[in-house]
Amino acid sequence: LGSRDVMQCLTRSKILMSHPDLDMQPLFVYKLKLLPLIMNWFRRSIVLCQLYDDKVGVWRESPSKLRRRELSAVFKFVRDMPLLVIEGFWTNVLNESQAKKQRLRAEKRKYQQMIEKADERIQRASGNEMCALKWLRR
Repeated sequence: LGSRDVMQCLTRSKILMSHPDLDMQPLFVYKLKLLPLIMNWFRRSIVLCQLYDDKVGVWRESPSKLRRRELSAVFKFVRDMPLLVIEGFWTNVLNESQAKKQRLRAEKRKYQQMIEKADERIQRASGNEMCALKWLRR
């Protein structure tokens, strides 16, 4: 048990005991940029709760209650900024579809180059080789 971990455990425990319902309103200034950090903070708190509860003895909440508090914090963000959440979701969908489109274009170019090379070979080939290469191209 490291002293840094113990201090984190005590600090998080004190914050969670002192603030049964964390106020997310001041964090809305940063829009959704802090949401992943908040979720990570809660998840780390859950891990600390499970690891150091016996050794430090300060946690008054179970991991399931901490998960509910995390869900409550996320809900507050989604409830108070629905348009940002929707915009972020559709921006992500758009970015993924554009990336997929670029991958497909690259594959199409690659296959077109392969076909062009095969056509060049067919044109250079003679008799039996030409028939075999045409059959392979199909």
